[in-house]
Amino acid sequence: MHITERALHRRRFTIIVLAVLIANGMLGFLNMPRLEDPLIEMKEASVVVTYPGAAPEEIEDFILDPLEEHLMGLEDVEHVDSWAMDGASYSVVYYFDDADIDNAVDATIGALTEAEMEFPPGVLRTEVVRHRTDRVVAIQIAVSGDDYTYDQLENYAEEIKDELRRISEVRKTEIEGAQEREIRVSIDIDRLAAYGISPLDVADRIAAANVAIPAGKIELSRRKFNVNIGGDFDSIDDVRQTVIDVRGGIPIRLSDIAAVNMAHKDSTYWVRHNGRRAVFVTATQKEATNLIDLGNKARRVVREVSARFPQDVQVEIVFDQPDYVSKRLTSFANNLLYGGILVAIVVFILVGGRLAVVILLAIPLSIIIGIGGIYRYGLSFEQISISALILALGMLVDNAIVISENIQRRLDMGLDRFQAALKGTIEVSAAVTSATATTIAAFIPMMAMPGSSGMFIRSMPLTVAFTLASSLLVALIATPLISLLILRPSVGGGEHFFARGLRRIGDNYYPIVLKAALKKPALVIFATLLALAGSIGLFNSLGKEFFPKADKTTFPIEVRRPEGANLASVDSILRVIEAELIAEPGVAHTLANVGKGNPVVYYNMGRSREKDNYGQILVVMKSGLPQEETFALVDKYRRRWSDSPLARIEVKEFAQGPPIGAPIAIRVEGEDLKILTELTGQVEAILRDTPGAINIDNELTSGGGEIRVEVDRHRAGMLGVPQAYIARTLRMALSGETVTKFRLGDEDIEVVMRLPFSEPPKWETFSRIFIPNAAGTMIPLNELADPVISGTAPTIVHRDRKRNFTVRADIADGYFAAGITAELKPKLEAVNWPDGYSCIIEGETKERDESFSALFSAAVIAILVIYAILVLQFHSFIQPLVIFSALPMAFIGAILGLWVTGNNFGFLAFVGVESLIGIVINDAIVMLDFINKRLQMGYSRDEALLEAGKIRFVPILLTSITTIGGLMPLTILSGKMWAPMGWTIVGGLLFSTILTLIIVPVLFKLMVRVK
Repeated sequence: MHITERALHRRRFTIIVLAVLIANGMLGFLNMPRLEDPLIEMKEASVVVTYPGAAPEEIEDFILDPLEEHLMGLEDVEHVDSWAMDGASYSVVYYFDDADIDNAVDATIGALTEAEMEFPPGVLRTEVVRHRTDRVVAIQIAVSGDDYTYDQLENYAEEIKDELRRISEVRKTEIEGAQEREIRVSIDIDRLAAYGISPLDVADRIAAANVAIPAGKIELSRRKFNVNIGGDFDSIDDVRQTVIDVRGGIPIRLSDIAAVNMAHKDSTYWVRHNGRRAVFVTATQKEATNLIDLGNKARRVVREVSARFPQDVQVEIVFDQPDYVSKRLTSFANNLLYGGILVAIVVFILVGGRLAVVILLAIPLSIIIGIGGIYRYGLSFEQISISALILALGMLVDNAIVISENIQRRLDMGLDRFQAALKGTIEVSAAVTSATATTIAAFIPMMAMPGSSGMFIRSMPLTVAFTLASSLLVALIATPLISLLILRPSVGGGEHFFARGLRRIGDNYYPIVLKAALKKPALVIFATLLALAGSIGLFNSLGKEFFPKADKTTFPIEVRRPEGANLASVDSILRVIEAELIAEPGVAHTLANVGKGNPVVYYNMGRSREKDNYGQILVVMKSGLPQEETFALVDKYRRRWSDSPLARIEVKEFAQGPPIGAPIAIRVEGEDLKILTELTGQVEAILRDTPGAINIDNELTSGGGEIRVEVDRHRAGMLGVPQAYIARTLRMALSGETVTKFRLGDEDIEVVMRLPFSEPPKWETFSRIFIPNAAGTMIPLNELADPVISGTAPTIVHRDRKRNFTVRADIADGYFAAGITAELKPKLEAVNWPDGYSCIIEGETKERDESFSALFSAAVIAILVIYAILVLQFHSFIQPLVIFSALPMAFIGAILGLWVTGNNFGFLAFVGVESLIGIVINDAIVMLDFINKRLQMGYSRDEALLEAGKIRFVPILLTSITTIGGLMPLTILSGKMWAPMGWTIVGGLLFSTILTLIIVPVLFKLMVRVK
């Protein structure tokens, strides 16, 4: 028994099933997480190793080489990028797309543990951090006031942080820009020399004094007690009273040879808000939670907690992603509503009356049932999934149109309502099911796209598939049931005026055109091929763009001074830019970050690591300003600061799509740093001479200087002084050494020992610093080593254990990465590359090529699957090829749509082309089905073609117009992101609809044999 027959015979059960599905959809609508963009599971992790005092070459030799050897041996690792910097290494491990990220990260931790056994003494910290998209800040709060110390501001921030942590949707809260405290032990080197005590002895005694060792258990009065030797520090005075040595029965305490005080650590990162001293409080969102709920609760926390603070402590939410997402999702929801209204208007105008009601009831039913499916699958409401709902909006009424229109036709033929609903549905159910299956088949292969682009777009094919599957279910069981209750036979003149007009065109004028085409099929095919060739030429003239700029009212300004510059010099430049920005009428907040980048506020934005020559200002525009104001300010400051002699100042913009780094990136590989410096310099010069390339950044710039301590190994060996003692003493003298830590109140406080130099020390100073040998004799440090001044690379970069450095650039307005890359290729090929040295073009071009290749593969798979479905339906190898004639027609219209509207061809335009594969063949499927049915009824070939064309003329136009109407709000109102996809589908559908009515019958006549 057919599913429609069951639904009509068991109407009460059908209503209950529909009610359950609707309830599930409502539950999904209420509970689905709200996000700005889809969560991308980042298949990568970073490995950080801290080795204070080591130069980049030493980091490379002693840290990166053993570490990368172990990392590259892991089966899930695709490649490893590493940076050897002053005092630390940073590696990013990229895993294969099919890797289990948890297992891969565990294996990485194991590899690091193995590598640690090969690290030299003095490595202080190793860490593996899994990269996540939910690291993006949901809320950023500035607590500021120039009349307050950082400690006071931090205390106020802690109160806010504690309350934010109680919000169920919050994953993590942090305070940024606070100045950490330490107990600083400042050694008096003259007293130390007088006592003949080495700094190493002092450090070891402090560490030994701060222990609490469990000694076992003891039984007293029939009870067992744990025994602990309590000796850990409880206060700063305990540290001062530490006994370092005993001379003549008199203890030498730490306070006798050092000043012990609470102090701030040397500042490596501080922040300001609108020019005022500040700290930031940030909160990130838990997965699968509602971001908008988080925002509402966070705002309430800020209002309530800040009301307890003094009035001159300013507390402001400076970045509010939930508010932005709420407005963004509201905009998309409005587009969905507007699309639904347009579809309703079109249906009422072209159909009118009861039939329009039947068709339009399918829209909310299909959407709400589809939402239930995507909810159970685990998707979220974000711009991709909501846009997919809008895309599906016009298509999901197609099934209802075809079925209800056929039911109405059966009613008008004299059948009773039950038989008309049953037979009218069954007659077209195979064609409708096949059309829906082919549309879904066009989208599903997108799910197999690899990489971040595939994860970024994945919710689109799933949402479309669930929604269209729901529309098929509604069409087969709900539409016949509603038709049974609502539809009546048409009474003369009952059709709407516009519907009658269209039908007159279909009955009177369309057959004339079709007869003419059937008489001269070769001429029709030739004209079509000519149009196709012209569209290919037109395609080559379109701008090629991966993803457009983001419509964000936030942008960063980055400042980089030459290697070796200090934070104070960076801060002085930031203050100048900051003051100018504060005076701008459209700027709401300036968030100055000295020494590091601002916390991550956009999903594809990375955060710069701590560097003494780096600073960033995040500019937040006032709410409600048009996007053009932001673009204008970016352009103004880009022109204002692009040629500054003080530093490299880059005014950047956020881009849509998956993370790709710089749009233009040229990676230069080789071994010798001198040759690499020369080659990257040539690449940089080529980029500077290339129009459209801006914010050029050469990763291999001139390095800073270093004083390399050359140890006299022979003398040190003869005196019995290990080289490790020398290195540790120097590090303690110059950088300080954390000798122990303990709990003080609610803080973990480090005890840091260092020499109290008020200015950089002279080498002669080290004659008063002693190192013990194996016999206990104190040897002056300057007798064991000599300083040598040399240059060093600022950072040494590896890709899979090979040295490589990248020259990057952004793209100016009006230019495209594809065009710039095409211009660069011959210039780069003209460079004289020595043996073993080469360059690789990466960035947007590489990601675009990979994504387009994956989309092309998905399109091929989709066509093959659709072909198999059609062969199964029509029992023919030839007839599906006739149906596929709609595809080149759609391509012609898609290119025309982009060209006429001035849009570029990018990733989402390509998605639009792939979407057309499933959309445009639906009309051809139903038309071919009617042709075959008329042939079976005994019609001649031409009679069948003309009759099927007349019957399907109005439904074909109606389904195309409703799809276009549903898409128009997304196309026109959703900014640069969605316009290319929208105009691709609209143009392709318009052109293919008109030509399908002609080309399909013509090709059927030429290609299909009629028995």
